[in-house]
Amino acid sequence: MQVALSRLAGGYYTDYPLVLTGSVLGTLPVVVLFVLLARRIVGAVNG
Repeated sequence: MQVALSRLAGGYYTDYPLVLTGSVLGTLPVVVLFVLLARRIVGAVNG
């Protein structure tokens, strides 16, 4: 993911909306999984 974002930001001109969209789309699956599995994660940490 970091490689793809660095390629988007490279060059003479950086298209910030495109870079920010890429970062949101990259983190969205992780956030959705955490929200769906939050109780199991917290239960496993608490023992």
